Amino acid sequence: MTPGRIAGRLVRRAAAAARSRGRKPTDGRRKSRAEPRSGDTKTGEAIVAGTYTKLYYHIVFSTKNRRPFINTDIEERLHKYISGIIRGIDGTSIEINGAADHVHILTILPPKVDVSDALREIKANSSKWVHETWPDVSKFGWQDGFAAFTVSKSQVEPVRQYIREQKIHHQQSDYKQELIGLLDKHEIEYDESYIWD
Repeated sequence: MTPGRIAGRLVRRAAAAARSRGRKPTDGRRKSRAEPRSGDTKTGEAIVAGTYTKLYYHIVFSTKNRRPFINTDIEERLHKYISGIIRGIDGTSIEINGAADHVHILTILPPKVDVSDALREIKANSSKWVHETWPDVSKFGWQDGFAAFTVSKSQVEPVRQYIREQKIHHQQSDYKQELIGLLDKHEIEYDESYIWD
């Protein structure tokens, strides 16, 4: 599936979700300012304010059963492919790295794309691509879940550096320890018996 088709599908899902929540279209009447501001759109007599977002996410997920499928032959090309999927849904990949059994992504996602929808596209398409590119890695797959954390602008560079240093970090700790540490740091409640699949 091409990145353009992925983006189109996600936009259609978002529109259907808005309709299912019972949102009614506005009649366009509202008090207008004398002149539109930068980013505003003029429609007839009304001025509709623009939407401005920059939503940073640190996303982490592992291979199925944390098997070490992502070797040096696969890693760089897989990260580039994932970056292309993110571009296809109008996102921006800032940093991707990880270890043999998991991936970290620092990304900006558009407001029209839910994190879970983005991850569904990333996992499904990258898994299919790995199977087609490396038929001998037929058991490759991703875990069902993921962890995602919002990142403030002031923390983008520290998170980016953390992701870049994954190989060094994992000389002293494994993915399980890392994930539990991230969940604790972000004060996310969890039951450890349900984290691992």
